[in-house]
Amino acid sequence: MNDIAVVICNFNKKEYLAKNIDSLKKQTMGEFDIFVVDNASTDQSADFVKATYPEINVICNEENLGGTGGFNTGIRAVIKYPYRYIILLDNDIVLKEDCIETLYEDMESNPNIGIMGAKILKMDYPDIIQEFAPVVNYSTMTFELSMGGEKDRENLPHFTDCDYVPACALIARRDVVDKIGCMPDENFIYYDDIVWGVRCHRAGYRVVADSKAVVWHKGGAVINPTSFASYYLNRNKNRFFMTYKSTEGNGDASPQEICERVDFILKDMFEGIYACEYKKLDNLARSRFEGFTDALEGKLGKTEPYKIRKVVLPEDRFDVAVNNSKTIKLYMNGLWECTRRIANHVNLQWGSSVKLILVDDKYAGDKMLGIDILACESAPRDSECNLVLQVCRHIYELEISGFDHCYIDGWRNVILNEKDFDNYKAYAHGFRVFKLCFEEKIRAAMREIGGDYKNA
Repeated sequence: MNDIAVVICNFNKKEYLAKNIDSLKKQTMGEFDIFVVDNASTDQSADFVKATYPEINVICNEENLGGTGGFNTGIRAVIKYPYRYIILLDNDIVLKEDCIETLYEDMESNPNIGIMGAKILKMDYPDIIQEFAPVVNYSTMTFELSMGGEKDRENLPHFTDCDYVPACALIARRDVVDKIGCMPDENFIYYDDIVWGVRCHRAGYRVVADSKAVVWHKGGAVINPTSFASYYLNRNKNRFFMTYKSTEGNGDASPQEICERVDFILKDMFEGIYACEYKKLDNLARSRFEGFTDALEGKLGKTEPYKIRKVVLPEDRFDVAVNNSKTIKLYMNGLWECTRRIANHVNLQWGSSVKLILVDDKYAGDKMLGIDILACESAPRDSECNLVLQVCRHIYELEISGFDHCYIDGWRNVILNEKDFDNYKAYAHGFRVFKLCFEEKIRAAMREIGGDYKNA
């Protein structure tokens, strides 16, 4: 009996699944069994695997159970056998030849690690990090990818402790799975791996990213955009932060922590809805709101089809501004993660055709995505740049009395003119109404859910 069971969650993408399996066949360590869980694909993926790789175990779900349900189907199947480790892979992952050997040996050498993730590089940009060692910022309800968008390099620490690792490429210790259970079926998709990370920490184990174990990930490019991600991300995000205040699990939240969390949930929710409405993304706003109310009411699992809507994406206003600019100056204002998102977008969209100037006295001398960060006194003057933007966490959290500068946040919402500023001014009144309607409902939901908020 092999020590390792590899579980691949598949929904369509037959051509990527074939590449995934081929990369498994080329591993330097071959002592593992492969289980493909097919989520009712319509492209004959399951038949393809059965015919081409008869040695692989194929499990067919009668309906699409999402990423969570697909992985859990595989986990429940393999824990019937005495495997010591379970590796989870998305179908659009390609592994470096020594990836499984590295994960196995590093878990064997470090019994205090419960879950370990690979270094995930972009399939379309093979030397660019997609995700590595993510951290949950519980104070701002955000996720810090730290090196996302950075060029891969050899001198990364072997292990980096983190709050969770993506389920698209991880290894979990069987003993730990027995203690913390499967991922939350009710999520359907998204945030399941984050909850797993929290549970692993609270069971007394480390969660780490392993820079020596390398995979490439395609990711879900959407040809016909819908509000699928908007609904599930917002529903599960709100449910997560209504449950957990940190990974430490040091007892119930204090009254102050509860007030702060309620306020952050309200702001995060309304900011997104308000921004979508201004951009004429009404279907995204509807699905975002329904995800929020379903989180409050405990309506989980796979949602009703009508809540997933077609979306016609308008022209990105930041992209329009960049198209008319050769030199862009960003005042970071100490906001590393927000600036990193913007800079990564510019790099991927325009590359070297747009010069990006990053300015921040706090980080002067550092580099971001290979770009030198300059002190204010040594940076080019504003008049020498085509577009000058002040980075903020969210444009609706600014405290400005007039349109004095152009602003951008980590989601590329912008204030570029007086009309944008008028929209910003109207935000405060709308938020007060939203808070009046939902503040107590959030507290009630937190009490009902329990978690760290039993006394909310």
